[in-house]
Amino acid sequence: MYKILYSFLILSIFLNIIKCDQTILIRSINKTINFSDFLGIGGEFSLFSSDSVSQQLTYIKQLPIGWVRIGIPFDQFESIEGVFNLNRFDPPMRQLNASGLNTIVYFTGVPSWFNTVGPTPTPTPLNASTLPSTIEQQTQFAQTLLSLAKNYTFVKYWQVWDKMNDIPTGAQTYDPQTYLDLFQEVLTVFKAEGLQNKLSLGSVLNYGDSTAPGSDANFITDLLTDDAKSSNILNTIPSSFQPYTTYPEGDNLSDISGGETSNYILSNSLVNKLKSSPTNSSLVFSSEWGWSSDASLGGEIQQANNTIKRLLLDTVNGVDKSFLYTISDLDTNSNITTLSDRLFGIVNLQLGKKLVYRVLERLFQVIGTQLVPPTELSNINMAGVQSGMVILLFKKPTTNTFIIAFYKNYLPDSTDPYTNVTSVKLYGTIPNGGNKENVGYLYTPINVNQSPSTATSYQVISYSSDGSIFLPVTNDLSILEFPLPPPKNNSDSSNDDSSNSLKLSSSTQFLILIIIFILSLIIQ
Repeated sequence: MYKILYSFLILSIFLNIIKCDQTILIRSINKTINFSDFLGIGGEFSLFSSDSVSQQLTYIKQLPIGWVRIGIPFDQFESIEGVFNLNRFDPPMRQLNASGLNTIVYFTGVPSWFNTVGPTPTPTPLNASTLPSTIEQQTQFAQTLLSLAKNYTFVKYWQVWDKMNDIPTGAQTYDPQTYLDLFQEVLTVFKAEGLQNKLSLGSVLNYGDSTAPGSDANFITDLLTDDAKSSNILNTIPSSFQPYTTYPEGDNLSDISGGETSNYILSNSLVNKLKSSPTNSSLVFSSEWGWSSDASLGGEIQQANNTIKRLLLDTVNGVDKSFLYTISDLDTNSNITTLSDRLFGIVNLQLGKKLVYRVLERLFQVIGTQLVPPTELSNINMAGVQSGMVILLFKKPTTNTFIIAFYKNYLPDSTDPYTNVTSVKLYGTIPNGGNKENVGYLYTPINVNQSPSTATSYQVISYSSDGSIFLPVTNDLSILEFPLPPPKNNSDSSNDDSSNSLKLSSSTQFLILIIIFILSLIIQ
């Protein structure tokens, strides 16, 4: 068996093209990703029966998901002063505790009676999205949250508010300073009980930009600025954002690798800002994202394709955790009036697995539950990389194999000259594990319905006569795993029986027949 040739990863992909073509995105991870610690999902468990919640939690634990994020709206938890709606929120919280899943809870909104808090009550009941603005309101908000933290001690993080930049849904007005005052009061109350490490900043919608008409303000930027001017209280406090975009790479497919209009790079810049700012936030979460399976938006196929692409993009984007929006589709009890907005789940209302769930199962069968930086890769050159290409590189430690995930976006412009690209050529020092003919397996996770016994379940990629290999490129995410992995008998590997080992070539079969024939003559 030939040894795998290792050297430092140098990805020479027409560097002159990459520098000037912002429609190409190439990344590799720079840290170990354990999906059970990296991947999370949201849940609206208070809207479902205990049996339904139990099944949803089972589905979550069948994937390498280790975190769950839920919300407790203050106005629904204590709609009447002093009367707590435990019947709605306590049962699912107890089920979450029993599940062993790491839990994040965002506590947001105020009840209408909050206008009476303090020495000078106002006559008008407060809207639920009104940030507590007086010290009395802020203290009562903090005390209520503290009582929840003491009751549900298993919760890892309590996020203070949610979507503070979404005006007027998340907050009535754009007011980073009032939010900072509120957070400071909550932090003071929690510090008195030694629970300050349980707190997290509320999660901003998208990348923090204010949704108020005509505003170009950014909540994260303004919050960090206000904090730096005052007490610098946000040191080591986790922060998060909710990157909802049209495409996995952002809202603009003509700019996915650089430039100010690229949402993917904006999120990366936001992460870098949070981690390198004077406040030095310790953790950054991509706390809510996803796509609807509504037929008008591409249906379950589009939802599944977008989800696995974004998940892999998040592994190279610098975030510490990534949360899909929700485990289950929602019904009208959720108060979400738009049908498409109720179809973000990965299981349906009948608790059946949607295509996106099965594609996630398939993805983890292929890539495993841990990925590490591919620093030992040999020098690989690529030819044929064209506009719209996304290429991500990893190493799978359980099989000591390398992963190249790739696909091509078809730009909406009808004049896109690269729409018909069909392959990318790899050449150079390609580790082959001693196999001179075949280099690795090619998977397309979206093809979950194909029989494992058929060649289309996976494809063996072979060398060309000049030592190069060709990868077929489509809009579906494909994964090359190489060198050919050993027989797959662990939970991180594909379930395809036919992929356990290469089938004997016709020449090998013929040689075996000759040997058997000669042995039969000798025996005679």
